[in-house]
Amino acid sequence: MKSEHSQLIAIQYLRGIAALMVVIHHARNPKPWLFNPLEHYQAFAWGVDIFFVISGFIMYLVAREDKPGVFIEKRIIRIVPLYWVTTLFLLFVSVQFKIWTVDMQTEVHVIKSLFFIPHYSPTVPDRIWPFLILGWTLNYEMLFYIVFAIGLLCKQTFLVSTLSIMLLVTAGLWLNTDSAIVNAYTHPIVLEFACGILIARLYLTNTLSPLMGLLAMTGFIGLMSLPALGPTEDTGLVMAGRIICSGMIVLGAVSIGNRLGESRILHQIGNASYSIYLTHGLALVVSNVGWSKVSVTGWLQFGGKIAIALVLSTLTGIVVYLFVEKPLLNWLRKRSTSIKGRFAHLKKQTF
Repeated sequence: MKSEHSQLIAIQYLRGIAALMVVIHHARNPKPWLFNPLEHYQAFAWGVDIFFVISGFIMYLVAREDKPGVFIEKRIIRIVPLYWVTTLFLLFVSVQFKIWTVDMQTEVHVIKSLFFIPHYSPTVPDRIWPFLILGWTLNYEMLFYIVFAIGLLCKQTFLVSTLSIMLLVTAGLWLNTDSAIVNAYTHPIVLEFACGILIARLYLTNTLSPLMGLLAMTGFIGLMSLPALGPTEDTGLVMAGRIICSGMIVLGAVSIGNRLGESRILHQIGNASYSIYLTHGLALVVSNVGWSKVSVTGWLQFGGKIAIALVLSTLTGIVVYLFVEKPLLNWLRKRSTSIKGRFAHLKKQTF
């Protein structure tokens, strides 16, 4: 975030926590050899809901007065390169180990994935999943960026963005279609972006009290308790709970601001949260292979697997952030600035 908002260190930490929640969710996936008390427990997956609220908050806070073209350019530079690198790396590995056969169906699947087009997975037909499954969240991010850019274009960022999101969800209540694009873009989960925008609006009024930081703890307790309300994560009551609890967590974190103090480790994990999210699948494969050969059982087996998965995923993500994501972002941003400078110079000469 921009320097004037650097005091929101709690949000920085929360980004890392949300990424590690997703790591735990995937680390506890069922394995024939694993003692797994959390096999049917879904709550850690909802770190993505926290991400969505944070995204809405940050976009409104730092980009609410951007030009639409500048905004889209920044978001493409921030999101696309690492996602393409990880997707193409997965494709390369899958072909090398004969997990996937490159045919027309695979090519279409990968192309739609790279360009954030929601579509049903060829291998799991009832799921709207891209080739790199974790990229399903980025399909929603891109939708939000488009909606936000329209708000910027209309110079009514708050009104247009929130109203558009609510209209999409309302349309989804009435539409009955097999279209992956329609079903994805009208899902109630997009309300979390609007929730983040509303929190940013409240933050900018300077009316939030530090005592509201208690909402973060209450929200986490609520989020972790939601699986008791229904057998699936998409029931109406559970989905409403995910939106409300994620909003409470982010609102509480915003209210805390910089009162948590500095932690280099948590700050670095927050910086690397996107890399951790996109690359933790590789770390989990390694941890599964290694830990399955260790002769332990019960809670020690489960706890050890989760701990190793968290450590490997965090280290992998930080390494990718430092040596791939960050240099790539810096190069692209400098390149973009250079091209704009040349274009402005050429325009000046022409006119």
